[in-house]
Amino acid sequence: MERKLPNELTDVIIDFFWDDPPTMRSCALTCRDWLPRSVFHLQAYLILSIKSVATLSLLSQRLGCPNSRQFYRDMEVMEVSEVFTQIHFAHTVPLHIPGPFLPKLREIEFSHLGRRLGESPPMHWHHSSFTLLSSYKAMTTLRLSNCHFHDAGNLRRVVYALPALDDVTLVDVTFSPRTSLSPELERRRRQLDRLALRLSGPTVYYGLIYCLCLWSELRELTTYAEHAITALPRTLAGMRLAHLPISRLVLEHFINTGWQDRQMPSADATSLPVHNIHVKTTTYIYFIDRDYIDLRVTTRRIVDMLSQGVGRNVHTVQLTFHLHERNLLPCPENSTGLSWQPPWTLLQETMRDALPNVRTIELDIRDDSGDDPTPATDVAVRIIPRLFMHWAARGQLLVKVQGRILDTYGQI
Repeated sequence: MERKLPNELTDVIIDFFWDDPPTMRSCALTCRDWLPRSVFHLQAYLILSIKSVATLSLLSQRLGCPNSRQFYRDMEVMEVSEVFTQIHFAHTVPLHIPGPFLPKLREIEFSHLGRRLGESPPMHWHHSSFTLLSSYKAMTTLRLSNCHFHDAGNLRRVVYALPALDDVTLVDVTFSPRTSLSPELERRRRQLDRLALRLSGPTVYYGLIYCLCLWSELRELTTYAEHAITALPRTLAGMRLAHLPISRLVLEHFINTGWQDRQMPSADATSLPVHNIHVKTTTYIYFIDRDYIDLRVTTRRIVDMLSQGVGRNVHTVQLTFHLHERNLLPCPENSTGLSWQPPWTLLQETMRDALPNVRTIELDIRDDSGDDPTPATDVAVRIIPRLFMHWAARGQLLVKVQGRILDTYGQI
């Protein structure tokens, strides 16, 4: 007679070892019946997502045990969020999880720090927090989203504390405007490979000023196109950062023919023009919704943006178009014409006059549906390249669709 405990009972027994990964691994290798429950608990060691003080305390206990610590040694990404708590704890993460415990950690993301302004006191960073942050020797990427800094100097201390940092992304990060720039900030600037500033709210101008002052050289700066037309030029002029070396400027713009469409502002007559920014390569990324039939709005936005000019040293302009599948309008598969007649000659002359030093134009048209061309991409190929026939005649226009280079384009 076979003697076997029911799975319901063995699952309960295995649950008692949820915080003992070596024992859990042994259970997973014992038999097939024990494998599902053991794997269920071992999956908790595949991610580092901290959303509460209790989770942080639990991870601290696990990492404090040498037998459990080995299961985290290959972790590369850690997420810390205060969205579901009213107690600030993110600044204590380096204290509970020292860098030597995670030798391969390369990316950390903080979200919703200091956002609950009316429900909790401001987050007070202790100086030891920045000292302990320096123990993350392998961390190269820092992402901050939906965070508020009562003291903007704390952001500077965070980025300066990470010795290998070369990629910073700030999304909807705000600052208290009372913080002023200090002479110390100018003395301790450092280089950075990539900086993405997707800021919003009333402190966009101040945020751009402060963030650009943190670095002496940027290889790539990504921001919204609206900021490049308005806030960014005033930032560079006001802070005398027009000579900030930026190898590549990436401008993002969202096009939606519905009520959520973000209009492209005009450059302020009193501000420094965009073409005075010292960059070598300018990349425009368009996220297009509901403009597939004839790309009328997209064409107008391309002309509006490029007519502002680009960097004096820019010889290559890259334009990437992401045609989103949602809100997809029907595309005329067999259409040979447009529902509107653009003044092609005037538009082509405008592009030629606005980009006198540009030697190469690169167009990359993509669709969310897959790797094959679609009716939406076919419409884009017939319309967008016609704006740059000046470069096409010289063999200086490169067109890609879904990653494939085209030989013929711009035919309507």
